[in-house]
Amino acid sequence: MSCPMRMSSVILGVLDELVALFSARADIPGDNEFPGIYPKLGDYRFPSAVLGHERIAACLQSDRIARIHRSLTDTAAPASMAQYRAPWLDSHVIQPGTIDMIFSQATLEHIDELEQAYRGMRLWLAPNGFLSHEIDFSSHGWADDWDGHWAHSDWKWKLIRGRDAWSINREPESTHLQILEREGFRIVCHECGRAQPSITRAGLAARFRSATAEDLTTSSTFLQAVRHST
Repeated sequence: MSCPMRMSSVILGVLDELVALFSARADIPGDNEFPGIYPKLGDYRFPSAVLGHERIAACLQSDRIARIHRSLTDTAAPASMAQYRAPWLDSHVIQPGTIDMIFSQATLEHIDELEQAYRGMRLWLAPNGFLSHEIDFSSHGWADDWDGHWAHSDWKWKLIRGRDAWSINREPESTHLQILEREGFRIVCHECGRAQPSITRAGLAARFRSATAEDLTTSSTFLQAVRHST
């Protein structure tokens, strides 16, 4: 079996599991099952106030699920509900002002071209659209400590990273906040995960020694933002 076929089988399996969970109106898994998932919720019960019986029934109609199945197995089809679009900043690939919501989970820490990524998001979003991102600032196993990646100089980090295109960019939270402001976003929700630094400021690489105390203790952040109206 080829890799694309295996991936399709995995994705369809996830869809089937999601259908079963929504059909059973199952509660959201909490810390007991996934202790490392952020942001934390105040209530892990099934969100019945948002997903009432009528809405769930409409979403789980057999013809709609069948259409989602077909879309996941053929994303190139014009009528597919799931599509792969690249390159990001090509206006012929993603039409400006056509996206209502852009979200990611532990993804933006892997993107080197953060300026371009956020600029693209600003261009894609419709006037009432919004961003929702969970960003993980830990070392992702590239160091023994959660913040150990900030102890390496740029040249050493280049050697450690090698040709790995899916490494981490090592940018702290303030970088994301500054870019969001420059790109004309207004933050409407901001929750930080905190951790004690394992490295003294003197032990940090030169480029990180002037980092704020907030950056050096922020292990993750959950951000939601909208475009400024002007």
